[in-house]
Amino acid sequence: MTNPPVLLRLDAVEAGYGSLRILKGISFEVCAGEIVTLIGSNGAGKTTVLNAICGVVPPRRGTVTMDGHDITRLQPHEIASRGVVHVPEGRKLFPDMTVAENLEMGAHLRRDRAGIRADMEKMYNLFPILGERRHAPAGALSGGEQQMCAIARGLMARPRIMMFDEPSLGLAPKLVEQIFGIIRAINDEGTTVLLVEQNAHMALQLAHRGYVIATGEITLSGSGSELLGNEMVKRLYLGEA
Repeated sequence: MTNPPVLLRLDAVEAGYGSLRILKGISFEVCAGEIVTLIGSNGAGKTTVLNAICGVVPPRRGTVTMDGHDITRLQPHEIASRGVVHVPEGRKLFPDMTVAENLEMGAHLRRDRAGIRADMEKMYNLFPILGERRHAPAGALSGGEQQMCAIARGLMARPRIMMFDEPSLGLAPKLVEQIFGIIRAINDEGTTVLLVEQNAHMALQLAHRGYVIATGEITLSGSGSELLGNEMVKRLYLGEA
């Protein structure tokens, strides 16, 4: 059986904010069809990795490639047009716009109006609560509903790789399980996933492979099950003695 092709690769990426150097030569890859997770403590650089990939924080050194093409110096909208979608921490919805308008914003780079309408209905079938509240302002939704809206908005772009930043943040345990089930379903339908998540146990259970990041560097990698069984991971990230 042949290995799936590498879809996204970071090679010795350095990035930061102002004079602050956060990423210190990050290298990893995500193959087509995988769920790959990044775990690490707060401040380790996980969010900066996603921001570097999508062009919000341009890398100072190193390269980011998508399908073997260098996207390191592209603008965020150019990177998005190649199928890289970021669902950011805190959802970042347009609170005064309706649910429907937020979903339409996810498709702003598309020109296939019939396809957009069909995908809107698909999102309402996938997330029935969004269909019921399509005319409500996004800011009036609950935390779980807002997360669903953010995911649906991202799916409207028809991503090839979907990057999630702390999708379980602030949600009740039952809703966390629901959101992780949705991420698995998205992957089952063929979308590659890069997941940053503080709930390391659930992230590693979901992921095919994972990387541990500490102080801006990759310190460990392996399959999800391998990292779940690693003594250092258990001690530092899973709360096991």
